[in-house]
Amino acid sequence: MGIYGVILTFLGIFNATDAELAKADGFNVNLVNGLILLGVAAVFVLWAFLRPLVVEDVPPEVLDDHQSGPE
Repeated sequence: MGIYGVILTFLGIFNATDAELAKADGFNVNLVNGLILLGVAAVFVLWAFLRPLVVEDVPPEVLDDHQSGPE
């Protein structure tokens, strides 16, 4: 999302022609959508740093006992 956000933001800033703006009633669609995608990507990156996924180390013996079931 971040890469597409950067691309759309650059297109909205540097490649917005009057014809494209006229089609969208003066609204720069690429710029706004690019900024939204950059914001969402930033939220995901922040989320990954603040609440990282933690995988617990489990000894193989515990897994073998658990998977064999009751005897």
